[in-house]
Amino acid sequence: MSLVLTFVKQRNIKVLVNVAMISQVRGDTQIRTVVDLIEDEFTRQRGLDARPDLRVTIDLASQPVQLEVYGPVLAEHLGGVFNHLVIDAATPRRALFIELATLHEATIEFREKLSVPPPGIVVAEPLGPLMVELHAGLSVATDRAAARVTALAGAIGDLPSSHLSHPFAHVFGWLGAQRQAYITHGAAIGRDGRGLLFAGSGGQGKSTTALACAAAGWEFAGDDFMMLDRTAAGTYAAHSLYATGRLHPAQAARFPSLVANWDSLLSPEDNKLTLFPRAGAVSLVRRMTIEGIVLPIVGPDQGEITPLPRAAALRALMADSVRIYPWLTRERMQFYAEAVETLPCYKLTVGPDIAAIPAAVGRALDRALQR
Repeated sequence: MSLVLTFVKQRNIKVLVNVAMISQVRGDTQIRTVVDLIEDEFTRQRGLDARPDLRVTIDLASQPVQLEVYGPVLAEHLGGVFNHLVIDAATPRRALFIELATLHEATIEFREKLSVPPPGIVVAEPLGPLMVELHAGLSVATDRAAARVTALAGAIGDLPSSHLSHPFAHVFGWLGAQRQAYITHGAAIGRDGRGLLFAGSGGQGKSTTALACAAAGWEFAGDDFMMLDRTAAGTYAAHSLYATGRLHPAQAARFPSLVANWDSLLSPEDNKLTLFPRAGAVSLVRRMTIEGIVLPIVGPDQGEITPLPRAAALRALMADSVRIYPWLTRERMQFYAEAVETLPCYKLTVGPDIAAIPAAVGRALDRALQR
């Protein structure tokens, strides 16, 4: 039995909470008031836009999610982020309904009441029915019991960087967990539907590696976050959530093809570019079978592939995954622990030669397929 599972079972842990991400609210009454306030303001703002500028159904890790957006700028942005996941609207009953309106102007009451809490997630209890996410340019109310998300956003330049590149990630994390699919910080790239999951904290080379392979024609299921689950056959699959990439501006110059074929937005919050591929610029896939877990590191021995200890692989998987969806249930911990026990884990050294990265990743994938 792994150390993680032993720790969890001995202490009978049901849920761990990343408290730095959450402002606790005592009782459902207070948070219900905030949810009602957001929903009422949404109704008022929606009345300023006669009809939605975007209405689509997307495939979110095999769960249909209906999205309605009021406001042309936000509609264009989210349409690009989720375009590769759009499915026939006549699909079976939706698992979630998301409605987002542009905040043209807010009532005094709305501004005063939502300007007090700190940015972050506000919940009555970790796995309770209500969740509110508050930022300077965005307010999101989730009623889990009703499977409904209501959001208000200001100008696109006011959105937090996380919602430029991976909008509604906290909501998707909750939805996926209902069927043991877990939002995971990592990149997924591959060939012919089989690929590798690149894990690790920011700055270790995940984006560089994934975008270098995407530019070289590899299949791309996500650069920053995706959904990971286990099939009935025991294999692991990565489900794409966002058609985006993330790079520091200084790194963008190393990817001339991305600059030529991807659009970008700079977030002043963290000085990172969110990249959006134009049509045909990348081979976007909704799903990919994961054959191995790779921790990229920057070093002089470019292309070196060495075994990665399971404990290090587990840390790489869990670190930032908990940051984006901060409730770490025992089931989620066990899922990640079993993944690193089942899949081969490697460390791949990447260096300054961008053109050499796809070949090194190819060798790592071949090694995983031969295990």
